[in-house]
Amino acid sequence: MTNSAPHSEGYKTEASGIQKPLQFVQILKDLIRYARTLKLTGTQYDRWLYLWKRGPYGDRWVDIPLPVEIAALLSVDPRTVQRAARRLEDCDLFDFSS
Repeated sequence: MTNSAPHSEGYKTEASGIQKPLQFVQILKDLIRYARTLKLTGTQYDRWLYLWKRGPYGDRWVDIPLPVEIAALLSVDPRTVQRAARRLEDCDLFDFSS
């Protein structure tokens, strides 16, 4: 059986069709508390978690896929992904400048 689900990267699909994570990413409690105070939308939160998984420590440059690619993964419009990125940057959760 192959997994053709759009969110299959980092997941395995069980016989029941439920996807289980293959790995975990640790997020500091204080950072989670801060993010919760921001009242992020679902897409903003999804984008933040996606980016955190790609580069959790902020100690190195990480190539980020184009908004169109992330939008496809999150099943949203690319403009929504761009707005989410601006919000995350405004909140100092990520720095997208090069």
